[in-house]
Amino acid sequence: MLTITPRLFVRDVTEFADFGCDADKIKKIEDVFLYDANYVVHMAELQGSHWCVYLYTTIEFIDGIANDERETLHDKYAYDVAEDCYVHTNSIKPAVVLEDETFEDMDYDEAFEEVLEYYRCNTYY
Repeated sequence: MLTITPRLFVRDVTEFADFGCDADKIKKIEDVFLYDANYVVHMAELQGSHWCVYLYTTIEFIDGIANDERETLHDKYAYDVAEDCYVHTNSIKPAVVLEDETFEDMDYDEAFEEVLEYYRCNTYY
C-alpha cells in the first residue's frame, strides 16, 4: 500500500511579473504547486528537497475591477506556466494541508499523477 501526503505550496511571483499598463489593477499573483510531504530528495546535500509540481496561477485584483476585465487580465497573466521545481524542506510552508491519499496496486508515479490530476481540476487555494 502506498500513501501520498499532498500539500499545496504557494509562491508569490508579483515582484517578478511585468504587468506594464495593468500594474495598477493587480495586487498579487501567485503560483500554486503540489508536492508530497513524504517524498524527499537529497541532491548532493544534507538538506532534503520536495519536488513541487506546478498546478495553476491565482491573481488578486484591486477592488472595483469588472468581471470582464478580470477575465481578460487573468487570461493575459495567469497562463505563463511556471516550471516544476525542487524546494528545500526547511523553506517550504504548506499553504493548504490536504488529506492523505492511499493507493493499492500502483507505483509511485502513477499514484502521484492521479493525485496531481485531481488537484489540477479542483482548486483549494
